[in-house]
Amino acid sequence: MNKIISLSILLTLLSLGLKSQIGCGTVPPTVDSLSLLNPQAKALPLNNATIQLYFHIIRKSNGNDNNSISAYDAVQAFFGLAPIYNPQNICFVLLGIDYVDENDYYNDFDFSNASNASLISQNVTSNAIDVYIVPNSNSGIQGIAAGGIPGRAVIIQKQAMTNGKNIFSHELGHCLGLYHTFETQFCSENISTSPCGVGNNNSNSCGDLVCDTPADNNGSYNSSNCSYTGGGGYNPLVNNIMSYYDGCLSQFTTGQGERMLDVIANTQLLLDRLTPANTTIIQTTFPIINGPPQCNNPFPPNFCPPPIHNLIVIGKSKVSTLGAVIVNPYNPINNPFQYTTSIGFVSETEIELLPGFEAKQGVKFAAVISSACPASVNFRSNNSSSQNYIDEFFDQESMSTNTNSLLTDISKVNNISESSIFNIVPNPNNGSFKLTLNNFNELPKSITVCDAQGKEVKSILNPTDYEYMFNLNELHNGLYIINAFYNDKTVSKRFIIN
Repeated sequence: MNKIISLSILLTLLSLGLKSQIGCGTVPPTVDSLSLLNPQAKALPLNNATIQLYFHIIRKSNGNDNNSISAYDAVQAFFGLAPIYNPQNICFVLLGIDYVDENDYYNDFDFSNASNASLISQNVTSNAIDVYIVPNSNSGIQGIAAGGIPGRAVIIQKQAMTNGKNIFSHELGHCLGLYHTFETQFCSENISTSPCGVGNNNSNSCGDLVCDTPADNNGSYNSSNCSYTGGGGYNPLVNNIMSYYDGCLSQFTTGQGERMLDVIANTQLLLDRLTPANTTIIQTTFPIINGPPQCNNPFPPNFCPPPIHNLIVIGKSKVSTLGAVIVNPYNPINNPFQYTTSIGFVSETEIELLPGFEAKQGVKFAAVISSACPASVNFRSNNSSSQNYIDEFFDQESMSTNTNSLLTDISKVNNISESSIFNIVPNPNNGSFKLTLNNFNELPKSITVCDAQGKEVKSILNPTDYEYMFNLNELHNGLYIINAFYNDKTVSKRFIIN
């Protein structure tokens, strides 16, 4: 019993005085990239950014992946970026996953300069940050921004992707222009209580070059409650993503977010990796499953992990389809788990589904207009309360377009059978438009028009026709909502007067 108590006390004491330790191999440049810019030529920071990623899983030369990260675990690590980066108006979209089959990278990757340069030359993606996931390394390094600061590639160990310690977020921070909070490459940051740039406060020109990250000497800390114990007058942010306080990394500061958006705006290799303004899906059948089957025999006792069947298509200004774009339910032969396909189109302004688009029965499909960080929209069950998730899908009936379907200035399309109950033409309009009711089996009990604040500006009680002309030219320009009230539901659509 005494031995057990002594061991417990020893472990407690150790946790109170741990030396901060994150195995990051990223080396800072001799000169910060922003300092090289002509102030007159410098671009303004972006308001938000959606950055594309591509994962490359390292396997043996024969394709064996016994020790490689699974595609499922890689995707889960990707999902872990959202709660850290989205508050800074930075989002990521996963373009795809492929494999690099090479024993030299698979067997104890050494993170040497030569090995790093060789690996990031494989399967290069010109429009995405490449993320190479190696099975293991005895070098002591867990990850590195191999393309420099800022950069276009990350190499990271499997364990660092799956241990929940946010090392992946740390390395991506380097890619987007952030330094360690204890950086001394440019000069050492003073301990100061003065405002940034005033008196002896040199945090805007020394250390990590960010004003709202206090001076950090990378000292000891208490890992059990993530508090600093290093003394010396320092009071660093132990929970900062760019620190070395292992197990405590959880968030960026506002200043770090602003710096990343500034670096992105002024770095061409990062601008090249942003989501395109317009995305057109041409002659495509979904789902697209990259790589080999997840398992050869899905029946117990073998475990078959969930396949990659969720996909979000992002277009900053517009997402559109062209030709035959077919979305099929994913239900492989002899699959005891009833997998389905979930797919979403997300844009800040417009989603256009042209003739030939078809989401077949059993598919979960949604179209979402999101003005900030569109890639933060993700799939979750219908009982989710988060506004950043698609909660409702076209999942009861098949959906196809025989005529142009233009989805503009809507926050969410809930159900295709309801959204097609009536049409507003034209939309936007000058206050004059035609309302056509398409459900010839039932007329609504009433129809109302409300402004954006919910104030009713027009109503029709007990309508008797299926077409109505509205002349609302006296109304101010802006967003309005038309509601059709049925016995068992209310169907709403937005329209714009301009």
